[in-house]
Amino acid sequence: MKYYQETGLIKREPEPIAKASRELTEKQWEVALARFDLIKLYIESSEKADNKVKAKQDFIEAYNHGALPDLMKILSETSYKTVERWKKTLKENSFDPISLAPGYTYVKPRSVTKEQAEILIREFLNPNSPPKREAIRIAKNIMRIKGIEDTLSECTYERFLNDWVEKNYDLYALARSGEKGLNDNVIFSIVRDLDKIEVGDIVFADGKTLDFFMMNPLTGKPKRMTLILFFDMKSSMPLGFDIMPSENVMTIASALRRTILLLGFRPKVVYIDNGKAFRSKYFQGVSDFETTGIKGLFERLEIKTIFAKKYHGQSKSQERFHRTMSEYERLMPSYSGMNPIDKPARFGRNEIFHRTLYDRVTEGTLPTVRQVYETLMYWFTVYGDREHQDGFYKGRTPNEIFSESLERVKALPDFASRQIVKDELRYLMLEEQVRDIRKNGIELFSKPYWSEELYGRHHKAIIKYDFFDDSEILVYDTKGNFICTAIRGDMVNPAARMFGSEEEIKQLEDKLSLQGRLKKLTISTAKELYNNDYVNMRQLMLKSSGGDSAPAAEDVAPLIENKTIKNKKSLSVKKTGTDDVDLSQLINEEAESRIIHTFQFEKDEYEGGN
Repeated sequence: MKYYQETGLIKREPEPIAKASRELTEKQWEVALARFDLIKLYIESSEKADNKVKAKQDFIEAYNHGALPDLMKILSETSYKTVERWKKTLKENSFDPISLAPGYTYVKPRSVTKEQAEILIREFLNPNSPPKREAIRIAKNIMRIKGIEDTLSECTYERFLNDWVEKNYDLYALARSGEKGLNDNVIFSIVRDLDKIEVGDIVFADGKTLDFFMMNPLTGKPKRMTLILFFDMKSSMPLGFDIMPSENVMTIASALRRTILLLGFRPKVVYIDNGKAFRSKYFQGVSDFETTGIKGLFERLEIKTIFAKKYHGQSKSQERFHRTMSEYERLMPSYSGMNPIDKPARFGRNEIFHRTLYDRVTEGTLPTVRQVYETLMYWFTVYGDREHQDGFYKGRTPNEIFSESLERVKALPDFASRQIVKDELRYLMLEEQVRDIRKNGIELFSKPYWSEELYGRHHKAIIKYDFFDDSEILVYDTKGNFICTAIRGDMVNPAARMFGSEEEIKQLEDKLSLQGRLKKLTISTAKELYNNDYVNMRQLMLKSSGGDSAPAAEDVAPLIENKTIKNKKSLSVKKTGTDDVDLSQLINEEAESRIIHTFQFEKDEYEGGN
């Protein structure tokens, strides 16, 4: 015990003797004194009687018939046995009137010595958290080894420990549950005045591994993915979120982007859980978020970042919401349970019936990320219409609080400065660096994305994407320079002209027209490369390769006049009555005729199915 006191684990001496409280109400005192007076008269009535029992019974009968009206008014009718019990209690407590008070129990002093108490408390505060009876048995063995007298029962020791815990609960919580138990169960909470803030002033970011399986878009395999959610402190309303198929710290930034788009303005403060469990569980290899660049990303938007106190769930309002979300998770057919005890029956051994039923319900499929996103958004809407059952805004719904506060925020003079357009949030989107630009653009999750700005490119690019909005992606070169916004490609009707709608026919015409225009652009650009200077230089190189000396400049033009251009067919260069031939004009005419012919041929071939 001395060691525990010196180290500060136990600050107070154990109290082996439980002292009875003598603080009684006025009514209790009145009843106790009336009973004392009645017993005194009851004893006196039988002192000189030969038959004491009959004398006592006669006294009680006379009392019940109104012989003592003042006492009757306080005590009402009573019986011989009841008065005898009061008399016994009075004797056991040295005729102290307080022992007759209703609701009063006098606790006898326990005979647990200081040495016994020291051993009992030390074993009970074992960090391995043994049950009371187990700790008592170990303590009794230690007493026997040390030669300490042990004549008390286990029940006596257990009552002693119960009394000690009631008066030293902080030490009990720290020793057996650690600092988290001390924070959760003993140390008082600081109550936040939510009327001092508005919607969007403070938002929380935290992660939760969803308790059901979904299809991983990166691998196509089942996986319990992680939800990164931003939560508004004012209204207790869930805001932006992202589902993380792989460990990527930028998922936090992506969820913030959704939060800003939902609010329509930037938050002032973002709380991020910096606890070791959050980092190691969801982001392996991240020892501290303050070194990941997340803080810099947020400060670029003039958002202050606060990393919540470690091992302190009270500083994060959404911890309670995560437990509420289990209702949504249980709606999913692929629910896997919150813990081993909570797992569905199909996970048990030899549960053929439940596994067969599960296969019939799911038909071998799992929800996709998009399906989870849509159902989760709907559930958030339903949650927003529920009244708070307790807390600061008891009886009001999150949607009511959110809407009212949002109107006040929009009326503030600094609201315009907090608004952000969508393009300013590009850098908060998720990145995927291993993508190549090909003839059909960029492929992501088996979907093609194309933009006219990608035409003619054939290299690696950095893309930014949004899992829940697959209509477009942002494309950057490897140096981070923005190239374009690529749109998800649309397929066309194979026989649009035969039985397609006007919209489908126009879609086909637009694509064919774009093909022709791009091809013409490439050929036109190529013609600028193969100009007269290029031809002249090649003629000089050919003449030099024949062994002759390099011709003079005035000898080059005649060479061009008599040169036959050969590609797939010969194009004769004829004299036009002058010594100069406009070779560029001839090439232009030939190229344009080929473009028109090719474009018309491809249209006919596509429509005819040949």
